[in-house]
Amino acid sequence: MDNHKYISQVNMIGYHGQHALKNAKVLCIGAGSFGSLVISFLAAAGVENLGIIDGEIINAGNLNNQIIYTENDIGKYKVDALKKHLIKLNSASKITAYPYNIDVHNAKHLIHRYDFIVDCNDNFIATYLISDICNSEGKNLVSASVHGFSGEVMTFIAPQTCYRCLFPKVKNILNRRRDMLYSSAAIIASTQANEVIKLITNLKPIQSHMINIDSVLNKMSSYNIAPDTACINHHHEHAANINSNKSILSSTYIKYSDIPHLVNKTNNVIVINMLKCEDKEKLSSHFYPQSSVKIITYDNNIQPIANIQKNHQLIKQDDNIIIVCNFGTKSKILGQMFCNNGYKNVFYTKYAEFG
Repeated sequence: MDNHKYISQVNMIGYHGQHALKNAKVLCIGAGSFGSLVISFLAAAGVENLGIIDGEIINAGNLNNQIIYTENDIGKYKVDALKKHLIKLNSASKITAYPYNIDVHNAKHLIHRYDFIVDCNDNFIATYLISDICNSEGKNLVSASVHGFSGEVMTFIAPQTCYRCLFPKVKNILNRRRDMLYSSAAIIASTQANEVIKLITNLKPIQSHMINIDSVLNKMSSYNIAPDTACINHHHEHAANINSNKSILSSTYIKYSDIPHLVNKTNNVIVINMLKCEDKEKLSSHFYPQSSVKIITYDNNIQPIANIQKNHQLIKQDDNIIIVCNFGTKSKILGQMFCNNGYKNVFYTKYAEFG
């Protein structure tokens, strides 16, 4: 190992950390906007055993948001062009290119061969498959997504948590590619690579968490991910051990139709309305004539807690917080954000089951 080449980071992670990077086996799933950058960062950091899987062929439309590739690469498999780039970046790299997509037939075999998994693919079905297999194989997973100027990086420590703990049901759409600015995607990709490096070098005690990044507001927030004991991946078997080491508060799911009962029996109720525009007014008309109930209305984007506190200055630690969104996903994530900031009485629900 050429320690002089890596001297700037060896001074921070030590020779043992650099040795861990050299010997780690990392599989990157997807060679697009995220994957091509993440795996480049890892190769440059000294990760020599890398696998990259993607069945797509480079076209002209890729070049503005996947700058690793050039016009000369059009018509080639992404993994083949990326492999050549990585070897130029680090001649010691041992790259295995898989020119096909991950699926139910090859996923378990591929994931089993590697120590750490990086999910950079743009297909929801594949993301659930990857997460499920990582959980069963005991492989730590770093996943990411981007939408517009914002995005999330999620680190799932197996078998504590998985993707289903945040998003229990497979989304109806197969493709999660959205409009984005490539510079924002690059911020997400560098954060994703950084999370992988921290896992490999054991830089800090890691538990499952999500990093939320807003490149317009220049805000980055990190939130623990609590295990969902109702998850089909049986996290209830490990939740007791997790909580005995460090208390992780989690929000409680309630049915939308049960909100009036909760409102009637408790004081200091705060309702956060994250419904879509066409449904926002229905929330007040259904259940909340009580003057004691404070309703905070937001658009249906996830809002950092700091913004809510700054804008409203009315959410106290002992308040009963009910978060409502259309399908229960964003309300659950925001609920976990509150819990990670010390709020104990947090409930989330979905309007879709009522409307």
